[in-house]
Amino acid sequence: MASYTTLFSEYLPNIERAVHQCDSLWSEVSAWNNDKSDAELMRARALLYRSLKDDESAHESGVYMVNVFKTKLELARRLRSTRGAGQTQD
Repeated sequence: MASYTTLFSEYLPNIERAVHQCDSLWSEVSAWNNDKSDAELMRARALLYRSLKDDESAHESGVYMVNVFKTKLELARRLRSTRGAGQTQD
């Protein structure tokens, strides 16, 4: 189980940083005016799209890790309850 602590110590902070970065990019793009060129807008669009794809991949990985963690936790609970039941029957 110790190997899954990175879910909270590394993965979650990375997701929070990605959300903040995406919010910042969106704020910048939404505040643009007609002085910006089409090329600048297309670069920002490409960056936002790449960020979206990274977020989708991170989400899939996160869902997988959470499901594995839940499975391991349930196995540990069953093992503990099985061992506990065997010890009380003296």
